[in-house]
Amino acid sequence: MRRQAIRAVASRQGESAVDFLMNLYDSEKNEEVKDTIMSSFGNLKDQRVTEKLIAIAKNPQTPIDRRRRAIGLLSGRKDPAVIKLLDDLARQP
Repeated sequence: MRRQAIRAVASRQGESAVDFLMNLYDSEKNEEVKDTIMSSFGNLKDQRVTEKLIAIAKNPQTPIDRRRRAIGLLSGRKDPAVIKLLDDLARQP
């Protein structure tokens, strides 16, 4: 039920939804719920969400599957920071 509520918040869009989900992601301990929150970020077209997904993708402490998912969510965004991240990742040995 909690994950469904998170998806419902994300579908509302808007600044309050972004603020709520970003704060929840940062404070959440349950890994499955964190994955749900991050997936919900994909529906939000907000610069702060893009920056958060970049931070998740770059963080070596983040589980690799979540980092991959963040990169997947970012791949559709035409932000210069996203393009740089993807370019940097493509050039890594």
